[in-house]
Amino acid sequence: MRYAALTWMMIQYDQWTDSLEAARRFVAGASKGYLSRKLKNGRGYWYLQYREGSRILSQYVGTDDEKKVKETATLIEKRREEERYIRRMERELHVLRKAIRAIIARIAKRISRRKDRTMSEYEKHILTRWSRHATERAA
Repeated sequence: MRYAALTWMMIQYDQWTDSLEAARRFVAGASKGYLSRKLKNGRGYWYLQYREGSRILSQYVGTDDEKKVKETATLIEKRREEERYIRRMERELHVLRKAIRAIIARIAKRISRRKDRTMSEYEKHILTRWSRHATERAA
């Protein structure tokens, strides 16, 4: 494998990691829970329900025809999409990390077979960043 392909994989890994962190920040700040509709005297009232410890708490959002209910539902759906994205990206990053580690192991093996065992600056960089110990701390 050429170093250009490895470089692309490492850049892709960095971009995906940044994207994953942004999604995690969004989910951390997003409204948690789900919407629940209760009928009282024939009118629908919406509540945001969420778990805090072992208790389920309810927060009044509005009636059926209020704009705030639709906005809250949209925000909850966006949070759920981001949570699905996080799970998918974690799987993708795991696969990419394994591929990079395998390539780095081959490079290290190839370097160890060299008579003089000299390394280019690029090889030093990737072995320092992607050695087994460095990636275990990052993962």
